[in-house]
Amino acid sequence: MVVCSFSSPARSWPSFLAGGILAVFLGLLLFLEPALSLRLMLYSLGALAVIVGIIFLAAAVFLSRGGGWPFGVMLVFGLLMLGIAFIAFSNPGLLGGVLATLAGAVLVVGGLAIAVSGAFSLPSFARKLAQVAGGGVLLATGLLLVFRSGLAATLIARAIGIFVLVFGVILLALAVLGWLKDRRSPPDWTDVCVR
Repeated sequence: MVVCSFSSPARSWPSFLAGGILAVFLGLLLFLEPALSLRLMLYSLGALAVIVGIIFLAAAVFLSRGGGWPFGVMLVFGLLMLGIAFIAFSNPGLLGGVLATLAGAVLVVGGLAIAVSGAFSLPSFARKLAQVAGGGVLLATGLLLVFRSGLAATLIARAIGIFVLVFGVILLALAVLGWLKDRRSPPDWTDVCVR
């Protein structure tokens, strides 16, 4: 009996290329069209809420035979998710404003907590200063989100767009380097035949 095996090591540059192209596209979309990007994100959130709502309602139907509190919880969460989906599709600005306000409130509380704990608990002055400054940035971002959510959302979307764009360019550079490495090296085929 003769068994032959032919194998080649996996090449990673095509996945880097695909990821880089996708990241550059998303980064440019976020940076150049932040309002459209945010609207698409809210529609995506609405679609996800529809799926989750249907799952919760299906679970409520399944649990309705046994009754009790799990049925009520699943029913309420399912209806809540479908309500969020309705708002996301009918008035995405309202949902975006609510989410921006909630995120701003979380950032305000978190920024204050970080700044206060850094000011009173860290031993070195440099670490205190860094933590208080970081807490202050979070606090300022939170206040901007609460009181000027449109401007803050645009700035945050553009900042995320720059980050994603740079990440995409790095992935594209890695893809080019991997492709060049593959072109210079001989094929790494392994032929094994056992008799």
